[in-house]
Amino acid sequence: MALVVALALVCVIPGASASASPAGVSETEAAGAATPVSGTITRALPLEGDLAQFQVGFIALDERNPETNTVLARVTNPDDNGRYSLQLPPGRYQVYVSPPSENNLTTYDTQVWQGLRDRFFDPEYPLDAVLSGARILIVQPDAPVSLDLSIDHASAFTFTPSPTVSGSPAVGATLTATVPTWTPAATGRALEWRREGVPITGATASTYTLTAEDEGQRVTAVALGVDPAGQVTAATSPPVTVEKTLFGPVPEIQGTPAVGGVLTSVVGSWSPEPVELTYRWTRSGAPIQGATGSSYTVAAADASTSVTVVVTGRKSGYPDKVLEAAAVEIAPLGPDVQRVAGPDRFAGSALVSQKVAPMTAPLVYLASGEGFADALSGSAIAAQRSAPLLLSTAASIPQVVADEIVRLRPSNIVVLGGEAALRPSVVAQLKALRPGATITRIGGADRYEMSRNLIAHPQFGAKTSTAVYVATGRNFADALSASPAAAARNVPLLLVDGSKQKLTVAETQLLTSRGVKSVTIFGGYAAVTRELGLELRARADGYTRVTGADRFEVSLAIAQEFFTKHGDTVYVATGANYPDALSGGVLAGITNGPVFLAQQNCIDAGFLTAVRDLKPKHIVILGGPAVIGFDEYPFPTCPEG
Repeated sequence: MALVVALALVCVIPGASASASPAGVSETEAAGAATPVSGTITRALPLEGDLAQFQVGFIALDERNPETNTVLARVTNPDDNGRYSLQLPPGRYQVYVSPPSENNLTTYDTQVWQGLRDRFFDPEYPLDAVLSGARILIVQPDAPVSLDLSIDHASAFTFTPSPTVSGSPAVGATLTATVPTWTPAATGRALEWRREGVPITGATASTYTLTAEDEGQRVTAVALGVDPAGQVTAATSPPVTVEKTLFGPVPEIQGTPAVGGVLTSVVGSWSPEPVELTYRWTRSGAPIQGATGSSYTVAAADASTSVTVVVTGRKSGYPDKVLEAAAVEIAPLGPDVQRVAGPDRFAGSALVSQKVAPMTAPLVYLASGEGFADALSGSAIAAQRSAPLLLSTAASIPQVVADEIVRLRPSNIVVLGGEAALRPSVVAQLKALRPGATITRIGGADRYEMSRNLIAHPQFGAKTSTAVYVATGRNFADALSASPAAAARNVPLLLVDGSKQKLTVAETQLLTSRGVKSVTIFGGYAAVTRELGLELRARADGYTRVTGADRFEVSLAIAQEFFTKHGDTVYVATGANYPDALSGGVLAGITNGPVFLAQQNCIDAGFLTAVRDLKPKHIVILGGPAVIGFDEYPFPTCPEG
């Protein structure tokens, strides 16, 4: 059978002995300059006799004994580990291995390096083997040769294909061996991994994880098959030379990921010591010029990008080890600015709805966009229930809103306001848009009764709370800013007639039925009278009034007092009109963000201070350029006074 041979560098083992040559071959010592030839002999199981009794011979093809005209041969025996070495003069050689007994009592046959199966090898005529396809070993001056040999039992067993090994040749990586198909079918099969030809204890699975002991060594997979006659044949893969490997943990980045902050690479321990480490900082994957230290000061150019560090370990005789830390996101210099705006208030409510409910929504609120009162009452409660608030005309639902209702596929639709606000034709249109949906109207004789009825509704009203927020229903500004705060804290927003001196009986009953213990009023005395405030104060254990010189200052005060724990977004809406903030207040409530009121071309200077304190990532402008004319941060501030 064919002899499997692997060529690779091995250590020369001095002191190998020589033994008798085959008949017809004259053994001589190398004359003149000689070249070291060494290698390792391995063999398949079952082992028969000592490995040192095998003989490896090198038949010279280019020289003969001048006295006897016989072929010259050099022979030696391996040591107990199969290692052999000898000196050969330059030239061409045929290689063979003979079994450990002269009378061939073992089942090992004479093996020829990639030579002949079922063909007698006559060392007197080695060129016959060469002509039949056997390879020639070429020995050159001053070029040591490494030749590993694997010997098998005589057998008619063959395999298709030869075993192969795949995987990264690095310590810690896993190698995978293919298992050949034996012909005829093997009655028994096994696999063993070998390091420099020596079996690795316990390594008999199809995969093998390389260890530190394999570093710099040649690893092979040997497939063993038992033929029907009980003989064992071995098929050896080409060797995999295991790379020397540096070990180090993945670096981490510590520090402040903001402009002016210092980032430091924490690298841990590398081995085998000493290891030289170099650093390269990158911004969004591109190297940062001059950033080659273990620490890096974040520059303005890094704002809103990702920064990481690449650490390279170097040691003589080892491949470089390159490790990259997880990137850190550098905070923007200022929040990014987005705008949610449609051609009108109805399209705007549909756009906000898409952000509130990107997929579908089981519950939708519908209010008039031609007045503010009903939508103001519904904004906080819709946000509490994570439901969109859409706007309609009194007579019919605009097409853009109708399309949004179809997209949302709600099973419940709550109509806010009486028939004067949203006529029966709107309800009929809803039934046509969503056949089978439950449509509930919550109204009242006026906006104040509607506010109370909505809060008290058992299914679609306010969640349980012993607190209540109060704003005037005579104007929209304070309620616009208060609505997200109410939603964020799951507190209902009650609209009252702020010009009155006393609570109505119905308002008192509502406060009593809900067990209200805390009251917060939004707006100054011009919005909610002192007398009404005092009565509310007398009915609660806790009382607060949030006020300011105007609606803009009130919105600022609400943001500073109620959004100390907030989301990453703040909202800006016009203080001159209500439509954009009606639906936008729902989005603000859901995302736990305050709504700041602004003028068309400027915003209160306190807004910039609030943004600095709140540190939002995003600012969302509700409405188009006709109502909010700026969109680049920092926003222009209104002159004082």
